[in-house]
Amino acid sequence: MISRISLLPMVITNADVTGDLFPVSESMGFAIQADWPAGLVGTLNVQATINGVTWPNVPGTIRPVNGAGGWMWNFDGQHYDQVRLFFTYTSGSGTIAVHGQRKS
Repeated sequence: MISRISLLPMVITNADVTGDLFPVSESMGFAIQADWPAGLVGTLNVQATINGVTWPNVPGTIRPVNGAGGWMWNFDGQHYDQVRLFFTYTSGSGTIAVHGQRKS
């Protein structure tokens, strides 16, 4: 079964922002899509946890944000409990739309 989730948008003003939690422990695979406006500069990356306390970056998921654009991360066969996006602020402001989809 495929389920789609609209995660809360990440409103960026002048600081780093942590995105909504996306539970994936019972999924066979999942994807996260982020779309951002022009004028926002920084980096986005996926963080994961298996204990709900520490959130290390998932290797290879850092994406530059500089001008309007978007990106999708696909995961298959992972063993995380939850994931989230993390935005490291450099400059600008805007809202990052975030959507997730998982297959269980």
